Amino acid sequence: MRNDGNLDHKRSFTSGGDARNRKVRGLWRRGDHFYAQVRVPGEKSARKIPLAAGTLTEAKEAMVKARLTAREGGLPKGGVKPSFANYVRDHLEYRETNQSGRKRISVARERTCCASGKRR
Repeated sequence: MRNDGNLDHKRSFTSGGDARNRKVRGLWRRGDHFYAQVRVPGEKSARKIPLAAGTLTEAKEAMVKARLTAREGGLPKGGVKPSFANYVRDHLEYRETNQSGRKRISVARERTCCASGKRR
């Protein structure tokens, strides 16, 4: 199905426009959410980052912050994520050092649940 601009689909990105229907460069909208399109150094194509904004002016301000974060390299890496086993190991290590403020019995329960999930 072609999208000629007349079809307003919930899942498709549309360019964010202001009150006078002018496009705002780098701002996209999908449903009720705003996204900033930024180029990340070292990646071939641009990325759309979700913005925590409800209005156009909030989205513009959040987009400036997102661009600065991307420029400083503060965005999470795209691509390969850690395996579940590595994630569980790091998660339990964090919990066992009691940095999270959890009780020992809660950590033991998490360890049991995560161990049963690793075997599957």
